[in-house]
Formats: sequence, C-alpha cells, structure tokens
Amino acid sequence: MILHKIAMRNVRQHKSKTILIGSIIGLGIFFLIVGNSLLDTIQKGMEKMYIENYTGDLFLHAPSDKTVSLFGAIMSMDVDEMSTEPIEDTAKLISFLEDHKDVESYSPQISGFSMLSFVDENDEQAGQGVTIAWGVDPQQYRSVFTGNIDIHDGSFLSGEKPEIVLSKTAAATLEEEIGRTIKPGDKLLLTGMMTSAGTKIREVSVAGIFSFHESNMQLDMVSLLDPETARAITGISSGKISPAVLTESEQDMLGSLAEEDLFSSDLFSSPVLIEEETDFSSLFQDDAGRETGMQEETPGWHFIIVKLKDGAGEAVFLKDLYNFAAEEGIEVSSSGWRNGAGMVAEMSFGIQTVFNIIILIIAVVAVIIIMNTLVISITERTPEIGTIRAIGGQRGFVRGMIVWETLIISGIFGLAGIVLGTIVLGILNGVGIEASNMFLQVIFGGETLRPVISLQALITAFAVVAGIGIISSLYPVRVALKIQPVQAMRRK
Repeated sequence: MILHKIAMRNVRQHKSKTILIGSIIGLGIFFLIVGNSLLDTIQKGMEKMYIENYTGDLFLHAPSDKTVSLFGAIMSMDVDEMSTEPIEDTAKLISFLEDHKDVESYSPQISGFSMLSFVDENDEQAGQGVTIAWGVDPQQYRSVFTGNIDIHDGSFLSGEKPEIVLSKTAAATLEEEIGRTIKPGDKLLLTGMMTSAGTKIREVSVAGIFSFHESNMQLDMVSLLDPETARAITGISSGKISPAVLTESEQDMLGSLAEEDLFSSDLFSSPVLIEEETDFSSLFQDDAGRETGMQEETPGWHFIIVKLKDGAGEAVFLKDLYNFAAEEGIEVSSSGWRNGAGMVAEMSFGIQTVFNIIILIIAVVAVIIIMNTLVISITERTPEIGTIRAIGGQRGFVRGMIVWETLIISGIFGLAGIVLGTIVLGILNGVGIEASNMFLQVIFGGETLRPVISLQALITAFAVVAGIGIISSLYPVRVALKIQPVQAMRRK
C-alpha cells in the first residue's frame, strides 16, 4: 500500500521527532496500563473480600434518600443519622429469601454505634472506648460467613444471653485505659446514644476477643453483639412482647379487681369493692378470648445480607424481590457490596477517578505536543507535500498520509508502553507490594497487593492509542491540505 510506504519512510526520515512523539505516547500508555491495572486489582480484591466476608452480594434495607452502609454508625456526624430505619415485615422477606432458588444464604443484621465501659469487681465503671456494634444471629451469621473471623480468646456468641465478641482493637483501647487484660466473662456497659431512642445502657458479658481475618481500619472498629442487646442500644423493636408473669401474692391482690372498676373514672374517688372470685385475666382478653396488646411482633433488623448462588443473576433476583414487595405492600430497597463496604470502597473508587482525571490531563497535553510537532514537521515538508499535490495527489491522499504517520507512531510506541507495563506488572505480582502503613492497608484491602494486568486497562490503552493518533492528526491534516503546488516551487 503506497500510503503506508510513504508514511513509514517519513517516520524513519524524521527520527528525532518520531522519538519525541513516541516517547510521550509510550510513557502515557505505560502509566495508564500500570495505574489502571493496580486500581482494578485493588477493586476486584476488595469486591471479593467484602462479598465473601462482610457484605454478601447485596443487602436489603429500608428505603432512604441517603447512601446506606453497613457502617452507618460512623458514616455521618449527625447523631440522628447514625443508624438507618429498620426493615418492614422482616418475616415476609426472610420467607421470600428462604424460598428463592437463587439465594444461597442470608443473615439479618443490626448496626449501631456504642460507647464501651469496663465494669470492675466493685460494679464500678472504669475506662472507656467506642465500637461499631453489629447485632447478628450467631447461627445465621456463621452460616453465611464461615471463615471471616479469628477468635483470639474465648468463643463466639452463644445466642443464650447478652454477650459481645469484642474487636481486638476495641479491647486494646480499653486495656490501655484500665491497665489490665480484658478476658472472656468480663462485664462491659454498652451505651447507645440516638436522639430518636434516647440514651440506652446495657450490660453484656465478653464472650471472646476477635479480629476479622481480612481487615482494615474501618472493620477493626466492629464488634459482634447479640441481637437483643443491639436492638436495645439502637432503639428498634425487639419483637418479644409477652404477658407479664405475676407472683401468687400479686395475683391474689389483683385477682378480684373487675375490668370495669379498674378503668372507671371514679376509681380513686371512692372505695372499690372487689369480689374475690373476679378473674383478673379477663383484663388481657378481647371478645374472641385472645390476649390484646401482647401479640408477638416481628423482631427488628436494619439489614438482611444476601449471598446469591454461583451464576445467579442479581438483576433477576432483584426483579423477583421488588415484585414480591409490591404484592405484599412492603417498602424495601437493596444496595450492592460497594455501598455496604462504606468509606473504604468509596475511597478506592475516588482514587481511581482522580487517577483517570490525571491521565486525561496528560493525554490532552500529549495531544497538543504531538500536534505542534506534526505541524512543524509538515511545515518543513511543504515542498514534498506541494509536489504531491502538483503531480495529482488528491486531498484524501495527503490526509491519509498524515493520519497513517500518526497511527504508526502511536501504534509502535503505544505497543511498547503496553509491553513494558505488562512486564512491570508481572514483576510486581511476583514480588508483591507491601502496605507499609494503615492507609495503604485500607487501600490494598490487606497487607500485600499482587497486581495483575487488567483486560479493561488493555482495552482502554488501545482506545487511547487510536484516539491520540486520530485526534492529534486533525489539525496537522488541515495545515497540510492548505499547501498548494505553487508553494512547493517557491521553496525550491
């Protein structure tokens, strides 16, 4: 192809300009490949880590006009927003999840922010700390997340009494305050402070000390709590309303009080004669003989974490969920792992956005430099281009020649940048990038990052190479097309 041959000849003849333009393109593609592959590796690793260990594929929650996170307790500086609203009709939603063919497992959860106080042998408070309390059903939670925690001392929640599995970080903070080691069986006071629910204080036993197997600064703040205590400190319904149990003396005292006398307007204005045979149990009966005001409620939960089976489509599941919710009149929303992961995932995506903006700025600068260099080259080649026009070369021929030159330079040096980036990523994968501080551990999702080349980064790189080649040739082509044959004769 004659255009290709002429373009190759021009590239070889103008080596200095070719190297300058090519170096800019090659370095840009190199950083694009390495940078995006690093970020894609971080995000994929983070996605897998969170889905398998903390958030599931998605989680259900009450509708909200704000971003909902499993770490709601620390995602806002407003006390009123420290916890989301509980889900409606949890029992119906759980029944739906149990019957759905695509659901592998699920775990309801409560999230709240709590102050910690140690209770010494004299029942006095000593030392203070803070934690994010996740209230979980012990069996459900361990069935969904089988290997996500390491118990360092004690055991997991028994589900039989108010207990907490204290995070290692929270335990260390308390131990520093009180000057002794926190052990299983120790008593702690949990203080939940919500404007809507007021200040709630509950005493719990330490069941154990734990840490997440794959953790970061945010997860280090989480402690696991029995659901009833979690409901108490967050102020949501426990669902366990039952009739009062009276002693024999209390029953004797109240047993002969008639219902109409109890609620009469003059109960305290005149003596009430109570017959011994009056059955006080009628106070708690309606006309059908059922206990009124004592019905069992559905226990409140903030979230239901859902894991889908391998190969299951999330879109299909959500369609079924929302159809079911509409039929039952339930208001429910869902969010993916990224929202569930909270500020850590958002930080990673934010960094990638900033990186891509920087790359875009570099690409614009590179295009401008390449344009200017090509314009200078074309100006120097005015006699050649004028001669081509003089012997019958059409405008399309000249245009194709310039575009081919730019594409050849972009392709050769862009490919070199891709190869160099692939080699560097291979080395980094074998060696590993150690997280030297807590910030990097948060970003990496662990202590070591082993990046792999990203298919998306490769596609982006090829698109950038083609884009730079085409865009940077537009203005030089216009300059070249303005050269007339007479200009070639004037230059000779």
